[in-house]
Amino acid sequence: MDDSPGDRLRAFRTSLAMEQRELAATLGVSPSGISMAESGKSNVSKRLAEKLYSTYRVSPNWLMHGVGEMLLPKQGFEGRGTEITPPDYTQPAHGDVRIDGVGFQRIKRFEVSGSAGKGALVESEKVIDQVAFTSSWLLRMGINGDLAALIEVRGDSMAPGLRDGSLALVHFAEHEVESGHVYAFALGDELFIKRLAVIRDGYLVMSDNPSHQPYKILGTDAKRLLVRGRIRASIASV
Repeated sequence: MDDSPGDRLRAFRTSLAMEQRELAATLGVSPSGISMAESGKSNVSKRLAEKLYSTYRVSPNWLMHGVGEMLLPKQGFEGRGTEITPPDYTQPAHGDVRIDGVGFQRIKRFEVSGSAGKGALVESEKVIDQVAFTSSWLLRMGINGDLAALIEVRGDSMAPGLRDGSLALVHFAEHEVESGHVYAFALGDELFIKRLAVIRDGYLVMSDNPSHQPYKILGTDAKRLLVRGRIRASIASV
């Protein structure tokens, strides 16, 4: 009879016909941790329970308290041969959903236009859409998806990289200017998307389109300039 969490852990392992070292390898834990938990020399940790749940769907209630079935039913659904499941909450940057085992995070698109021209009025920050990016790509780029958004580019001054009508991915966590990068910044009631460089008493504002000349924002105006975030990527039609 499985009277303790350690006993139930052993029962689950033997149901898979696995040695302790084999189960440990699939969970990314040490074999000694499995051995100690099964023997009752240490408690079954929350981390181990989470690993068993995320990897094998072992019910935490069954494992810790002997309540319910050993395995929980598979969550999600299958459509057109695609399996959609909840994210693995034990992993960093787990995202919002997993599709065929790949994590995705939804980035909000705001009803905001950033000017790559003479300036565009900031009308609202209403969420009008969402676009999914793979969690692995966001992690690799160093982008926190919870601190990012998509806004529309207006004007051609940042073409060809940021064309009129394209969507710019703004990372709000990067609001300290590093010279040469592209930023979304507010000045008064206008939102701009331009390349910035820090100069004495202010900023040099540059466009990628050579037909648009650079200009300076100095003194009081420089103090009013509010960097919203760095532009990290764009989406455009072809």
